[in-house]
Amino acid sequence: MTNVSSNIVSNSGRNGRSPIVTHEQLAGQATAAAAPAVKKAAFKKAQLYINPGQWQEDEEGNPIFVSLPFGLGVDNMSKSAIRGGDRARHQQALSNALLDMITDLGFDSLEPGQAMMLEGLSFELRWKRGDEAPEIDQARAASVMSSIKLVPRVDAP
Repeated sequence: MTNVSSNIVSNSGRNGRSPIVTHEQLAGQATAAAAPAVKKAAFKKAQLYINPGQWQEDEEGNPIFVSLPFGLGVDNMSKSAIRGGDRARHQQALSNALLDMITDLGFDSLEPGQAMMLEGLSFELRWKRGDEAPEIDQARAASVMSSIKLVPRVDAP
C-alpha cells in the first residue's frame, strides 16, 4: 500500500493549503464519508483528469509526457458504496476520501488547461481473474516497458 503521508503534488495550491495528505486526514474524511451508497448521478463530462503515463524524449531529445490513450476523470468518478465488513467499509471510505481530496486539490491548484505532476500515487496493474491473457506485441512495447518496474504490493498491517 502506498504511504499516503507522502506528497501528492510537487507544489502547494493557490489557496495556501498544504499538498501533504496524511493517513489521519484521509481517515478523518473517511469517517465523514461513511454515508449510504451513492446513487448513480446523471453523466457529466469530466473536467479534471489523472493521466497515467511516463516521461520520454521526442526526436530532438526534448522531454515529453506520453500518457495512456484515456485519462481517469476524477470529478465525475462515482464514489464507492460503503458496505461490507468493518475492514472493507474503512477501505471504501478511504478511497472516497482520497477521490475527494484529489478533486479538491486539482480544482484549488490548477487553472483550466494547466497540468501538474502528482507525486505519492501508485498505480496497481491487476488482471481480472478468469480472463484469458491479452496478446501483447513485445517488440513494440519493449522501449516503454524497459523503464517500468512492477513493485510488489505491500499492504499495511
